[in-house]
Amino acid sequence: MAAYGNLEKYLLRDYWDERDISFLLAGYDPDKPPFGSCMDDPIRLSSLDGSTIITPQEAPENFFVEFKKITDIASIWERSKHDCERTSDEVAEQLFPIDYCIKWAKSKRIDIPWLERAIKGGYLKEASEPQAASTMPPQASPTENDTEGENRLRLIRVLIKLLCEEKKTFHSQNQLINHIIDNYEGRGLGKSTLEKTFGKANNTR
Repeated sequence: MAAYGNLEKYLLRDYWDERDISFLLAGYDPDKPPFGSCMDDPIRLSSLDGSTIITPQEAPENFFVEFKKITDIASIWERSKHDCERTSDEVAEQLFPIDYCIKWAKSKRIDIPWLERAIKGGYLKEASEPQAASTMPPQASPTENDTEGENRLRLIRVLIKLLCEEKKTFHSQNQLINHIIDNYEGRGLGKSTLEKTFGKANNTR
């Protein structure tokens, strides 16, 4: 159904790539990540149904709030024990069953914005129907929020300043990393952290 946008193609799969899960559960398209496929692509978040595109230029506060949801889910996922069937292929190192991903999110009280709509559309089984809505938002421990999630947000702010305000151009990832180290200070902006973060970003489709 065209009305479902890119959501439909993910719901028709049996497995999700582990790198995509936090974006999908938050309602955003992992095939259109915040920084695109190269530094010339615009910075944005694209909703799965194609109805919303959030950019830091037009709505900086909303962009950071929504991107933090994604990083919080990723942080909780990475620190959870996953006792389920999984597989892999030539592209993805870890593939998880869709039904497991949804049940995991519900167990962590993570709100999935498209879940009810997907059930009504017949894309998901009755077993995946949500329980009574919880008033408690998804929570990660202070340690998680203060490390990876906050470091990623600091880096995003620096990149937005460089690309959108100062209009800087870089010819390599190493050149960008060295510029950040030389010109910006702060926790999460050291060379090893930047290399680790960019490495993860490069593995995201």
